[in-house]
Amino acid sequence: MSDGWYLYGVTHAGVELGDAYTTFDGALPRPFLVIDGEVAAITGKVSLEEFDEARLPGLLNDPGWLIPRATAHQDVLERALPGGPVVPFRFGTVYRDERAVRTFLRSNAHELTTALERLSGRVEMGVKVFADRDVLTAALRDTDAPVAELETEIASAPEGRAYMLRRRADRLLDEAVQQFEQECAAESHAAFSAVADDVAVNPPQPAELSGRSEEMILNGAYLLQSVEAINDVAQELAQRYGGSGVTFDVTGPWPPYNFVPSEFA
Repeated sequence: MSDGWYLYGVTHAGVELGDAYTTFDGALPRPFLVIDGEVAAITGKVSLEEFDEARLPGLLNDPGWLIPRATAHQDVLERALPGGPVVPFRFGTVYRDERAVRTFLRSNAHELTTALERLSGRVEMGVKVFADRDVLTAALRDTDAPVAELETEIASAPEGRAYMLRRRADRLLDEAVQQFEQECAAESHAAFSAVADDVAVNPPQPAELSGRSEEMILNGAYLLQSVEAINDVAQELAQRYGGSGVTFDVTGPWPPYNFVPSEFA
């Protein structure tokens, strides 16, 4: 079966890939540009047999096949970012031939150039906020007024009453923890949003995806011009909330998947 044209993303026609891929040794092909008008596809040739539409759903469920190729896809896009804005495409986007790639570029030229103009001079940064429930619970046990009052009463109450008061205190403490996490997430998102041009909030990841035992209370993406600005905000928030077991994980810059038209990403 003949080769297909794998589409990593689209950038401006004037962009030079230069030496970005001289050391590239990924599970997908080394990229090159197909230029049409003001836009250029970052593409590479793959086997149409491997990326056959009938086979692909099964392969996407095979981590041994998917992970190295998805990693290579991400690597290509990250290496392209220093050259200029990039509209990243979803993994596994393949066209039958160069003509099909050019037809796509030509028919979507307006949408693609608009997206590139919007992304120009901006990067996507990710922020994940985590709360250590044990540390937070211990902090609120002393600082939350209703809980602290019950703790004082429990200390001198008879055994039976102390048991009932303990159940009530534990319930109030759990509510206080949840309220704190919600308020912390909202205030953190507002602070990061203030330095961003656009924002997106994704569902928090469970521990098996985040790789951390703490609870993720915010999973935000921020499109902005200054990486230093978002790092400064993260440091200020860490000083404010760090004593309560809250940590801030800032990552990027990333290909702007959260800020391109959904039909592409």
